[in-house]
Amino acid sequence: MTQKPEITATAIYKIIGHDCWMVPSDSSSDMHKVCYNNDLNIWECECRHGEEMAKYARNAHCKHVAAVQISIKANLPLSTDQKGYLHSASGKAFSIMR
Repeated sequence: MTQKPEITATAIYKIIGHDCWMVPSDSSSDMHKVCYNNDLNIWECECRHGEEMAKYARNAHCKHVAAVQISIKANLPLSTDQKGYLHSASGKAFSIMR
């Protein structure tokens, strides 16, 4: 089976009280947990790629993180500052991978 470059799921689930979301897998019935790590200022994912990047404290550049970022951008009133950070209505900033 070939991997799809984007998520085809119609729902991404926010975990209340945390900077985490659950993203359905395209290849199985699993869910991938995607979190924003405020201490390290990086995105983390429980997929294979995300776990590998976590070993080096680097951003997970996977389609699950991208899907969460798109969901955040599409569902919250946001503005982007000069540094490329998204700010929610509460003032919380998230960096967006480029």
